[in-house]
Formats: sequence, C-alpha cells, structure tokens
Amino acid sequence: MKREDLKALLPGITDDQLSQVMGWNGADIERHKTAAEAAKTELEAAKTQLAEAGKTIEGFKALDVDGIRAAAEEWKQKAVEAEREAARKLDEMAFNTMLDGKIAQAKGRNAKAIRALLDMETLRASKNREGDAEKAIADLLKENDYLFETDRPPTPKVVRPTGNLRTTPENFRSMGYMARFKLKNEQPDLYQSLKAEQNGGNDEWQK
Repeated sequence: MKREDLKALLPGITDDQLSQVMGWNGADIERHKTAAEAAKTELEAAKTQLAEAGKTIEGFKALDVDGIRAAAEEWKQKAVEAEREAARKLDEMAFNTMLDGKIAQAKGRNAKAIRALLDMETLRASKNREGDAEKAIADLLKENDYLFETDRPPTPKVVRPTGNLRTTPENFRSMGYMARFKLKNEQPDLYQSLKAEQNGGNDEWQK
C-alpha cells in the first residue's frame, strides 16, 4: 500500500504515524516473502527426494530377491565349512605333533611303522589324547620292543629265511626291526604265532 492511499484512508494521520505503519507493512511483506521462499525450497527438496525414491523403488523391482537370498545362504554355508575345515586341520596338526612327541619320548625307531600299529582313529577321538597315546605306545613297546631303542644291547639283525626254509622261534627272536615288520605284513598269522611264542603265550607255533 502506498503512503498516499493511507493518507486518503486516514486523513488525520501524521507523518511519523504514517512512517511507522509503512514500516510495519514492509516488515510483514518481507516476512511473508521469506516464508514463501522457504516453502518453495522445501517443496523442491521434497520433489528431489520423491524422484530419488522412485528410482530406488524401480531398482528394487529389477533385483532378483530370491537369487540374492540364495547367494547369501550359499556364502554363509561356505564360510561355516571353511571354518570347520580350518579347525579340523589345526586339530590334526596338534594331534600329529603330540603323537610324534610321545613316540620320540619313547625312543621309537620309526614313527611311521609305530603309527601303523596304533589305533589312530580311537586316539583321535579320545578326550584324553595324551594319556591314551602314552598308554598305547607303552603297550606297543611291551609287545614289539624291537620298534624302540632300549638299554639292552642291540639284537643282531638276521635276514629272514626265504623259499622253503622255515622261520623258527629262534630266528624270530634274533630278527631285526625291518625283518619283523616285513614278516608281519607278508605273513601276519605266522608273525602273531611267533610273537605269542616269544611273549610266553599259549599259542602253538605254526610251521
């Protein structure tokens, strides 16, 4: 509103009063203009967000949700299997280290040959591996002392007779480790019979 219009509406208004009214009017106009600009800015921001939301929704529509879920489950399973395999390998390494240490403590001559005569699966499944390994090796030493170094003078190595010659208890007692191991693999029944004879068993020696 112009000053002239106010004077026409209010004939008795002074110039100071007119200036004051014009100031109030200008302040109101600026306030409304600022509010209008803010509202416009908010509207533009809302339009932008709405457009971005629309794009995101369209992107979700294009996704293979079932495929994503299946892939996530597959990778989860692979992670579990990898963790189990790592734990198994660590456990096997710890078991082998422990067993080799026990064989070395017992002064085993050949760890591979000694392992072949131990019940490895039972030892692996044991909840007291070290104690059971020590007992198994001690029992093996009693039955097959030639597999271990002892304080006794070494037994002279005698080649096992071949062909039609017989392996007698006397020959068996003088056999070395390799000859006995070979006899056990080639003629297990004869080996067990000779071993029982040597250990004072009641088994009849087989010819």
